[in-house]
Amino acid sequence: MSVIKHLRGLPKPALIALIDDLYGRYGDIDEIIEDHLEQQSEEHESESESLPNLLPYLQRQVSQLVTSQAYIDYRSAQGFSERLEQLLVDICDLAEADAAQALALLDQLLEHHGDMLERVDDSDGYLGDALGAAVELWLAVASTLRCEQPEARDWVADVCALHDNNDYGCFDDILSLSHSLLTVQELRTLAANFAQAARSAIATHSGDGYNHQAADACIGLRAVAEALSDIELYEQATLLTSPQPNPLQLQQLIEYALRIDALERADYWLQQPQWRADQRLHAQLHNQLLKHQGNLGQLKHNLLQAYQQSPSLFNLEAYWEYADPAERQAVSQQIKQQFNADSDPSEAIQLLLFINAVDQAAEYLIEHHTRLQGRWYGTLLNWLEHFEAAGQTLASILCYRLLLNDLLDRGYSRAYHHGARYFHKLLQLDATQPDYRGLDNAQSYIATLQNKHWRKRSFWNDAGYPNKAVAR
Repeated sequence: MSVIKHLRGLPKPALIALIDDLYGRYGDIDEIIEDHLEQQSEEHESESESLPNLLPYLQRQVSQLVTSQAYIDYRSAQGFSERLEQLLVDICDLAEADAAQALALLDQLLEHHGDMLERVDDSDGYLGDALGAAVELWLAVASTLRCEQPEARDWVADVCALHDNNDYGCFDDILSLSHSLLTVQELRTLAANFAQAARSAIATHSGDGYNHQAADACIGLRAVAEALSDIELYEQATLLTSPQPNPLQLQQLIEYALRIDALERADYWLQQPQWRADQRLHAQLHNQLLKHQGNLGQLKHNLLQAYQQSPSLFNLEAYWEYADPAERQAVSQQIKQQFNADSDPSEAIQLLLFINAVDQAAEYLIEHHTRLQGRWYGTLLNWLEHFEAAGQTLASILCYRLLLNDLLDRGYSRAYHHGARYFHKLLQLDATQPDYRGLDNAQSYIATLQNKHWRKRSFWNDAGYPNKAVAR
């Protein structure tokens, strides 16, 4: 979710508090805030003159967006989406003076959302995000207009029309967010209608294939349940078509129950026998329940047990979040003593660096570096940060060699400029006259590279070094 989308949803007092908190921290930020305030003050003075021209301008902009036939490739999709986002900001400004006209413009945009999606390569999802923001703005403006003119439109029918016109998935949230527009009674009537439609579809289904009608009705029922924060309706939306939910459906039920603090229902669904098929997921969800219950003692016990049964950085980080200093110290001592020649060297180094045992991690890498060929470059770069900061020169050299070996072995020519940088770092480290402790020194290592990779001339050109050993 974009920052703009988050900010648009904040109430005015929250935005004021945010700006007030930022102001006074940094001089350059203060200047930006002061410039914006001055600009807004000037614009406010001329607002009465500019407002009459805003509506025709916005009507032209919306018309251009929805009627154009031009194809937008993925390189231009972000710019197109930013144009739509700016248009939404302007429509939001218009809504303060004329909610009815603003809503009409949003109606036009949403009615033609399919046309835009069909001609825009939205591989990165920029347009989808902008249309999601348009849906939220539509609800906000509609809510304002309903307060001003309660009978202006059939609000339930408008929301349902958007929900039904959702071939592209842009209106997935229209019902679940509609609590700001629709009354509780209207939402409960919708829920009853969806439940009845699901039952009818189930009763008349032949039993062959997927029951689309029942599934669609249950999706609507689930969305209304979210709008009402009603766990019983949410459960009903699953149980109508799946009386014995599978672990993934149970996960959905439990996570929603936790989200609305229906902890007893979360605990109930955690007791179901279906969890025998997925104990790992069950443990994760049970730990989430313990966190919501405030049962940190049992939570820490479970997380420590999970780490001890399967020592990994993922499991250690989960435990570390809740462990106190003494508990962390005890586990750190265990980690320092648990590794041997048969341990996974990558996992050992990760864990040792996590507990800040950098020197021991460096020694383990030096001893087992031959088993680390082909490790992901992101992991090696992370290790390098630790080793270089701690002055572990030989460990740093071996990390650079692992990076360079992997790059050249794969022949990844597009990254040869990175390889050249690694090569020169090796030369710089060699200039410090490190103790290679019996390993190949820089000259021997470079000679090996030249013999093995002399055909990769573009790399050697980037490195500014001869691809073959020069006779002396």
